[in-house]
Amino acid sequence: MRRTSLIVVIVTVIGLASCAAGESNRDDRGRSETTTTASSNIGGEVVPVQRVDERYPHPSGAISGVIELQPDGCWTIDVGEGPQLALFPVGYEMTNVNEWTMGPAGNPNIPSGTTIGAVGGPAEVGSLPGGSAGFWANYLAFCDPSASHVIILDEVGIVAPPEAMTDDELLKVWEAADLSESWPCGLGFTLASVDQTVAVYVHPRDASLPIASEVTFPSESWDGYVVIGKDLLVNHCDDVVEPDEPERIVDATWPLIAGTLSFDAPAAEGTCNASGDVEATLRGAAVQSSSGIVGLTDLVIVNSAYGCFAG
Repeated sequence: MRRTSLIVVIVTVIGLASCAAGESNRDDRGRSETTTTASSNIGGEVVPVQRVDERYPHPSGAISGVIELQPDGCWTIDVGEGPQLALFPVGYEMTNVNEWTMGPAGNPNIPSGTTIGAVGGPAEVGSLPGGSAGFWANYLAFCDPSASHVIILDEVGIVAPPEAMTDDELLKVWEAADLSESWPCGLGFTLASVDQTVAVYVHPRDASLPIASEVTFPSESWDGYVVIGKDLLVNHCDDVVEPDEPERIVDATWPLIAGTLSFDAPAAEGTCNASGDVEATLRGAAVQSSSGIVGLTDLVIVNSAYGCFAG
């Protein structure tokens, strides 16, 4: 079911941990390696977890994506649109025994790079306890001051990844794809095959900055990539995930390494449907696949809900 809403998922990392007394070494992130588990406080070193005495109003549904510990110590989740911040369930913690892992208290056994299945939903940053002067605002100022939402994770489980497709299989899916369906939402552009096995995404990294009407990839201000998988647009621009909806599966993500995107940026940037359809053309594009460089034909992508977001 297509909706005109967008999930902006975001991960919150709470803090510094207390370490047991004794000797410790520093790893490549500048943190001490000990044999103790860290409990959440504040900083960029431990897992961002909800507090038992706080309320986090949010819709709740099925979520899946890859969690990762970033170089700055912030845990993120990627549901196919880039890493974003999130709040983990009460009691979660992180340990740095052998490798950086996180999980429930006493069993933090989920390593960075794991695909998780979760129950939860997005919450606006302004609705977090304490508001603009609170604990979470301070945390976000460190991890992602441009974040407009965080994802609240009520339950988390490990999802066994499906058997990986070979390079040849990925290329066959790509070659068979008919990229003919534009998907509206946000300040970027999305084009997919009708069967949702291949999608092209191009979007600005920071929606608060002025949007250029011509972008050359690779870009410091825009992300661009091709995704191959299954049900890729099932919850596109959707802040209400129905229990019976399938989960998005990603088999490969290929970044744009060349190409120019051009479009007429609306005068009233960020205003939902302020100027009707916005049409973009992607010319001379190429992506870096797992087996080499793949060229794209010129593509026309229409965003009929430019400036519209979830909610």
